[in-house]
Amino acid sequence: IVQDITMWTILIFSLLILNSSKVFGQCNCDDEQVTTVSLGASEGFESYNANQVMPIGGRWSLFASAGYNPVAATVVSTPVNCGSRSLRFQYNGTNPVDMSYLIDSKRTSFKMYVPPGKGGTFSLLAGDGQLSVLELQFGTSGNCTVNNGESFSFPQGSWFRISIIRIGNSFQIFRNYDHVSTFGTITEVDYANFDANALNEQFYIDKLCTYFYNGAQV
Repeated sequence: IVQDITMWTILIFSLLILNSSKVFGQCNCDDEQVTTVSLGASEGFESYNANQVMPIGGRWSLFASAGYNPVAATVVSTPVNCGSRSLRFQYNGTNPVDMSYLIDSKRTSFKMYVPPGKGGTFSLLAGDGQLSVLELQFGTSGNCTVNNGESFSFPQGSWFRISIIRIGNSFQIFRNYDHVSTFGTITEVDYANFDANALNEQFYIDKLCTYFYNGAQV
């Protein structure tokens, strides 16, 4: 319990310090680093061509189940948070655009852009990637609903960051550097899932970062 409280204090303190710089446009994950986590992987989509369908493989997969046939998201050149590429999730009226990314256990963050009047869904998935544990439903009015009954606002038409940190037996959810929700009790999660499966669902992500606990004593 003491370790969890100490880790929580350091994470909050780090985020408060970083709040003054507002470095959302940078193309690395350095502003995420704190003493208790190490970067596991990141994805900025810079190695792909504009209008290329995101390849399946490595950490990326389609969220597929019986009777549900999603397609992959598309790499685009606008809008972007940094660099020259981002990933677009947009329902095409026929197939959902639904992809999962294998994450590390401690922390996951990504930059997100939701056009005015649009929405989408982000989830953390357990086990084999079929069970949704935590879900953020970004609504078309600029309000995000968490599946614990809490909600928070988000900007439409501009980039913001979602960061989810596991502390003890709960997830702490941040919008940019502001704590907006606590989700617990939790199970182990293995995938971050991005989903546009209904009309008016369209969003973009950039600089996806995932972290593992490095065992540092703090």
